[in-house]
Amino acid sequence: MPRQQWEKFDKWHELFDALCAEQGHFDNARLASIFCTVTNNNGQANYDAALKNLANWRRGVHIPSRKNFLALSKAIELQGRDGLLDRWNKLYGEARKRTGDETAEPSVLSVEKDGDRAIRTAIYSTRWVSGVTMVMVLAVVGAGAYLLNSGYYISAEGIRAIDVEYRKAVSLRVGESSVIHGARSDCGERAPNWEVTQSKLPSLPIGTWSDGGEGKRYSRACGGPTPARGVVLTATQSGLEQFLLYGDSVTINVE
Repeated sequence: MPRQQWEKFDKWHELFDALCAEQGHFDNARLASIFCTVTNNNGQANYDAALKNLANWRRGVHIPSRKNFLALSKAIELQGRDGLLDRWNKLYGEARKRTGDETAEPSVLSVEKDGDRAIRTAIYSTRWVSGVTMVMVLAVVGAGAYLLNSGYYISAEGIRAIDVEYRKAVSLRVGESSVIHGARSDCGERAPNWEVTQSKLPSLPIGTWSDGGEGKRYSRACGGPTPARGVVLTATQSGLEQFLLYGDSVTINVE
């Protein structure tokens, strides 16, 4: 994100949400796992709490404590970009003051040490290479209850599905994309190919469908995570569409 883009944010939660989307956290499953590792709070209960907190922080429902803020500052890439860290700290301090905490101005964070970067690198490597049994189970099962009842979404360009979410309500601008749902085969079987998936998608005047890649999604019918192919919509013109996709209601608004 170029400097002129982050300087346009005057609220901390909006900057945080934009950085998450830019860094590939299209849902909170992976970021929650990173956050738990940084804070050394493992276990299902801590993971579920991190999922809930991240969603609330990104929407501005509440502001993280200083301890959690410092942990977030390690989980999110802030270094090496002129002025970003200062903006991050400044907006957080202002947000905390608005909540009535006059002592909430955060201390200036030191430059990220090699060890912190190594931790993050190791975390990402674990997720993609050897984390199938851990990440997919924790990220999808742990997030399942939250995702089933949530209309929360993140949209950005260049999305590839990893942990595929069903998004009940999505708001996009023309040119933006979002994973909408995931197409699955029988429980536990490999996700259908894109040609099969595309042939069953509704034609929408507000956008075009594209392949989000293979991942996993939580399925009530399967009783847990199952392979799925991400279905991505790229907005092409403004409008509102409401339809059923794989038996679930979807509302997409393009501004």
